[in-house]
Amino acid sequence: MSAFLQKVPRNSRGIQISIELLKPCVIALGFSVLIVAGGFVPAGNMIFRTWASSLAALGIIWGYVVLRDGGRLFLRSDVIVLVSLSVQNLIPPLYLSVRLPSQPGVDPYSVSDMYALVSLVTTIGVLALLIGYRAVERRFHCLVKRKAFGPGASESKLLPIIIPLAGVTWLARFYLLAKGAYYWVYVNPDFVFGRWFSVVFLIARLGLIVPILLWLLAGKNPRWRFWAWVATGAELAYVVPTGARNLIVKTLGGLLLVFWWRNRRLPWRWIGVFVLVGLFTMPVLGQYRYTIGQFTAINRFSITSSVAAFQLAKERYEASFGGSYIDFVDSSMERLYDGQHLGYLLKHYRESYDWEYGRTYYTRVPFLVLPYFIFPNRPIMQVPIDIWFKLVAGGSSPATFLGEAYINFWYVGIIIIPFLMGIILASYDAFFIRRKDDPLTAAVYLLFATYFLFIGNANLAVWLGVMRDAVLLTLLLYLGRRVLALL
Repeated sequence: MSAFLQKVPRNSRGIQISIELLKPCVIALGFSVLIVAGGFVPAGNMIFRTWASSLAALGIIWGYVVLRDGGRLFLRSDVIVLVSLSVQNLIPPLYLSVRLPSQPGVDPYSVSDMYALVSLVTTIGVLALLIGYRAVERRFHCLVKRKAFGPGASESKLLPIIIPLAGVTWLARFYLLAKGAYYWVYVNPDFVFGRWFSVVFLIARLGLIVPILLWLLAGKNPRWRFWAWVATGAELAYVVPTGARNLIVKTLGGLLLVFWWRNRRLPWRWIGVFVLVGLFTMPVLGQYRYTIGQFTAINRFSITSSVAAFQLAKERYEASFGGSYIDFVDSSMERLYDGQHLGYLLKHYRESYDWEYGRTYYTRVPFLVLPYFIFPNRPIMQVPIDIWFKLVAGGSSPATFLGEAYINFWYVGIIIIPFLMGIILASYDAFFIRRKDDPLTAAVYLLFATYFLFIGNANLAVWLGVMRDAVLLTLLLYLGRRVLALL
């Protein structure tokens, strides 16, 4: 398993000093390009301006991380968040800016003039987060230097945990199906907005931990490989027909993270395959959610019905948005670009509203100690942008993590809030590192790492809620094993 936070040994102190000097040079050069592109390149030259700012932003943040980690990319929370923000804020404008002159629909909120500013703000926020993480990492790095994760418990002692865990999660999934809450959107609203849906849904999502754990064990003992394939097939068979794009990507992402963890390198080929397939299937899944109801009942599962619904969804999408490959990519990239919501707030918020002065934080974060089923009237943890601007009919758009920081404390918030989050992320990682020899702990860490793939533009309370659930699950599994050991 991967040794996150392990550093590549230096050949000499001179090389280490050279790299430390190179980091500020990379940052200074990148910010120079960002400032010139955003402040001096005419807005009419939108493509050059966007590409210069996006590439400079990517160069700054990834150059910093690669130099910091000695040329390696280790699987840890700050790097995964960096992946999330790069994919959602910095990469899509490279495509959208080229398509915009011939396809205005890829910029539905008219924020193409903010592409460069979004790149600058994202870069500042990410660097603040990385610096906050580094400030804490330096304090616990000595605990884990050159130590890898490895199984600390015998495989036989894990079976009494794996089997009940799989049983509980699948019972929760069958319960969701019976209550009509399996298919995404095509659901039973009385149950979904009731007291117990959030609990059952959370338990059902934990099922991914079983194939993750089995693949980790298979890396040490090949006899687990068959069961890992069985669990993976069952997981995909459950998740894909739901039509929930978020769950599907998390499942595939979890398998990729296991590969990264075990082999200490990214599976670039598989990433390329998943990205290519996703560009052409994710838009159709957006329609599938509304077609599945024509082929099966709300509490029935049928592969045949799902295939027919997907085919009809594809036909509907092509009739509404065009059937060429480029149309599919247009829709996927526009949907992926959450930076447009940050750009909309940067552009319009102060035209109509005063600063929130921390209101979105202190009205939500305290409720993290009260589960929804105990206090169903608590505020939702996500902060939708339609509190201030209604951008989507029948839905909502995220205010984004950096957007929330901006509307609370102006540009100062984009430094302070990410810096604090970096400190929290490093402390969160330290909690798992101290339990590094436990495969169950590693499996929990990877399970919730899939959440961090999406968390880049979630709001502060959502980040904290994910980390809370990860720590509580780890402690619960530890307690369960202690009880079983006494029986």
